[in-house]
Amino acid sequence: MKKYIFVIATALLSLTGATTLSAQTETVAMKSGDSLLIDLDGYRAGTISWQSSSDSIAWTKIPMNSASTLKYKIMKPQFIRARVKEGTCGYCYSDVQTVNMEQTFSVSTNKAYTEPAGSGFTNSGGTITSWTNLTKSAVWYLYQKAGTYDLNLDIKATVSATARQLELSCTPCYDLGFDAVKDTIEYKGIGKRDTISGLKLVIPQTGYYRYELKPLGSMSGVTIYPLSFYSFTMPGVETTPEVHGTDYLSSPSVHLSFSSTASTTKEYNWIYEEIMVPQGYDPLYTYWMSLGFFRGYMGIQTNSATERRVLFSVWDSVDTDTNPDASKDSLVSLVDKADYVTANGFGNEGTGGQSYVKTANWKVDQPVKFLMNVRRDAVKTLDGQGNVIKTKPTIILSAWYCVDEAEGWKYVATWRAPFDTRMFDGFYSFIENFGYSNGQQVRKGYYYNAFAQEYSTGKWVSLNKVGFSHTDGAEGQRVDYEQGVAPEYPDRFYMASGGYTPTKKTANQIPLQTNAPTMDLTPFTARVDAALEAEAELNNIVYKDKTGWTVESFTSQETSGEGTNGRAAQIIDGNTSTYWHSAWTGTPATYPHQFVVDTKISQLVKGFKFTLSGGTNRHMKDIKIEGSEDGSTWTQLMRKDAPDSESYLLKLDAASTFRYFRLTIYSGWSSEIHTRINEIDLF
Repeated sequence: MKKYIFVIATALLSLTGATTLSAQTETVAMKSGDSLLIDLDGYRAGTISWQSSSDSIAWTKIPMNSASTLKYKIMKPQFIRARVKEGTCGYCYSDVQTVNMEQTFSVSTNKAYTEPAGSGFTNSGGTITSWTNLTKSAVWYLYQKAGTYDLNLDIKATVSATARQLELSCTPCYDLGFDAVKDTIEYKGIGKRDTISGLKLVIPQTGYYRYELKPLGSMSGVTIYPLSFYSFTMPGVETTPEVHGTDYLSSPSVHLSFSSTASTTKEYNWIYEEIMVPQGYDPLYTYWMSLGFFRGYMGIQTNSATERRVLFSVWDSVDTDTNPDASKDSLVSLVDKADYVTANGFGNEGTGGQSYVKTANWKVDQPVKFLMNVRRDAVKTLDGQGNVIKTKPTIILSAWYCVDEAEGWKYVATWRAPFDTRMFDGFYSFIENFGYSNGQQVRKGYYYNAFAQEYSTGKWVSLNKVGFSHTDGAEGQRVDYEQGVAPEYPDRFYMASGGYTPTKKTANQIPLQTNAPTMDLTPFTARVDAALEAEAELNNIVYKDKTGWTVESFTSQETSGEGTNGRAAQIIDGNTSTYWHSAWTGTPATYPHQFVVDTKISQLVKGFKFTLSGGTNRHMKDIKIEGSEDGSTWTQLMRKDAPDSESYLLKLDAASTFRYFRLTIYSGWSSEIHTRINEIDLF
């Protein structure tokens, strides 16, 4: 890299004694490694020594330099002067030279949000292109230290046009003693990348600042490159310039762990809490988790403009993402769920079972109530005579929610978790942004009326104390979170995340509450009893032997894009780990998808079991099942919407005898055209 030499003439001042000058009459900004050449103007005779200082008070000698011209490689900001001793006269000192270090900070376009949210331009590979929606701005929220900065804009246009105009502005994200500034940038170039002067800024306090780039006319053929900030580090100044986007466009996750100041056994079989999300603090992709426990969690989410979920998830004993060969005994299993609930597996943060209500329709400024139960249970293995030869401990976890007093409590699901005997000993809650495109928006929730019922006594215990934790929070990163007792509600805790604001923590304890839940738990207990009875019935079902079965016809199969899977025959191969997939390479197959299966013998059937995978985007919905003795004349057995789940039974209204069955799939649970089936069984 080329090193530059800066030449400065400095005047020699005739001073007596050891007077130290602090006034700087010359200032230069340099890059690290550049050389500075200083000529001592007015020097006649005497012994010269050059000195440097970091504060213009304490000076040290620059070794090996005694000529009237100093050539000195600069590695840090400093003050420089010459001291001259001539004969018996006192010392003379030159003007003090101030050497600042240039600092350049580049901020990628990938650190920009689109505001208002939605598509408006292409932001990838470090550039912004295809800016077609002129109502959208590129907005950066940057961490910036106090200092003086020049903000430049790098831009290129490939399409000839009259002068293009963009508005560039800077505003503080909160009170930082800074008045908003903005300027209109005009660009007339074409065919090459140009650097245009944008804003000159004096940043008074370290904090978050918002930069907005807004088009004021056509952006056809325009490419925007990373923002470039120029500043310098000065000697004697503690704060050094710095500006950057944070590592995460998402916002911090914030957590509260609940306990009680009351005397308690800390062994609970029921836990309860309420959440209220205030108006305007419910951006998309937010999870307000209420009841987090040792094996999972439950809460509410904003998943789209029209979908507000209640979610209840339970983890496996082994993470099958990292241990794909884990035994089925180590996995959670669905005992039962409500008809309006979707159930499937999940991964990426541990693995397990997930159940959710897509149409929970919870509302802002209204409480959402959550209730969860745990009970000890066991899975027994019997020998041929019905004797118990092995008992495996498990726990049964069940969840309910209430969004409207008139509608009452709604059941979600019951899951069985293996290798466990624990009761609840408290719970935790959090706010999480599971998207990334709107981390500049504030999400907030009040968490209150937290209670747990002691397993041994039936007494409700107020959980009135919380512990704090969070993600990120490093200096210069995302510190924009709040937690503690709500300033406006002294009997409620709260959490907030996002918005690029300062961290705020309040008290971690409220008075013990006396408004324990008053509902009768008998119906809830009965619902779990019924779930376990249904599970036992399911486990005792005898499925038809599929030896010799064949798929006589099918509308499509995927033979190249799914590895060893994708074939139609795999729906009856007896292996729930293999699957059929509708064709998607080449010309994708569209609905309806259809199979005809020959079971080889005429037999009495009471229902079907389906095992699926791939989640909602692959689950079949509108289906018809028909039976036939000869494969030509068909009788409809059922026509209905199948559950949005990975495994379920469909019982026939009346048992039917047939040899062939035909499955027709008319639609799925999403806009996808593809379907996946692992296995079909008859009982």
